[in-house]
Amino acid sequence: MPTVKPPNDDLESVFADLLVEIEQRLRSGRPIDWDAYRSNYPDYFDELLRLLPTLVELNRLDNVWEDQ
Repeated sequence: MPTVKPPNDDLESVFADLLVEIEQRLRSGRPIDWDAYRSNYPDYFDELLRLLPTLVELNRLDNVWEDQ
Protein backbone atom coordinates (compact mmCIF):
# COMPACT_ATOMS: atom_id res chain seq x y z
CA MET A 1 0.00 0.00 0.00
CA PRO A 2 1.52 3.38 -0.96
CA THR A 3 1.96 6.00 1.70
CA VAL A 4 -0.21 9.07 1.41
CA LYS A 5 1.70 12.33 1.54
CA PRO A 6 0.04 15.50 2.80
CA PRO A 7 -0.68 18.29 0.35
CA ASN A 8 2.24 20.57 -0.51
CA ASP A 9 1.01 23.28 1.86
CA ASP A 10 1.25 20.82 4.75
CA LEU A 11 4.72 19.70 3.66
CA GLU A 12 5.88 23.29 3.49
CA SER A 13 4.39 23.96 6.91
CA VAL A 14 6.22 20.98 8.43
CA PHE A 15 9.48 22.10 6.85
CA ALA A 16 9.00 25.67 8.06
CA ASP A 17 8.31 24.39 11.58
CA LEU A 18 11.50 22.34 11.48
CA LEU A 19 13.52 25.38 10.40
CA VAL A 20 12.07 27.43 13.26
CA GLU A 21 12.83 24.66 15.74
CA ILE A 22 16.44 24.39 14.58
CA GLU A 23 16.84 28.17 14.58
CA GLN A 24 15.56 28.34 18.16
CA ARG A 25 18.00 25.64 19.22
CA LEU A 26 20.87 27.52 17.59
CA ARG A 27 19.81 30.75 19.26
CA SER A 28 19.56 29.18 22.71
CA GLY A 29 22.72 27.10 22.36
CA ARG A 30 20.84 23.83 22.80
CA PRO A 31 22.22 20.80 20.98
CA ILE A 32 20.66 19.62 17.74
CA ASP A 33 20.11 15.87 17.51
CA TRP A 34 20.75 15.34 13.80
CA ASP A 35 20.24 11.59 14.10
CA ALA A 36 16.71 12.23 15.37
CA TYR A 37 16.00 14.59 12.48
CA ARG A 38 17.37 12.04 10.01
CA SER A 39 15.16 9.31 11.51
CA ASN A 40 12.01 11.36 12.00
CA TYR A 41 12.14 13.55 8.89
CA PRO A 42 14.10 11.69 6.20
CA ASP A 43 12.37 13.60 3.39
CA TYR A 44 13.59 16.92 4.80
CA PHE A 45 16.97 15.94 6.20
CA ASP A 46 19.19 16.78 3.21
CA GLU A 47 17.50 20.14 2.75
CA LEU A 48 17.87 20.94 6.47
CA LEU A 49 21.60 20.23 6.26
CA ARG A 50 21.88 22.31 3.10
CA LEU A 51 20.30 25.28 4.88
CA LEU A 52 22.25 24.88 8.12
CA PRO A 53 25.09 27.27 7.16
CA THR A 54 22.51 29.92 6.32
CA LEU A 55 20.74 29.45 9.65
CA VAL A 56 24.05 29.65 11.51
CA GLU A 57 25.02 32.85 9.69
CA LEU A 58 21.62 34.45 10.30
CA ASN A 59 21.93 33.60 13.98
CA ARG A 60 25.42 35.12 14.07
CA LEU A 61 24.23 38.31 12.37
CA ASP A 62 21.30 38.54 14.76
CA ASN A 63 23.73 38.36 17.67
CA VAL A 64 25.87 41.10 16.13
CA TRP A 65 22.85 43.40 15.81
CA GLU A 66 21.77 42.67 19.39
CA ASP A 67 25.23 43.64 20.67
CA GLN A 68 25.07 47.07 19.03
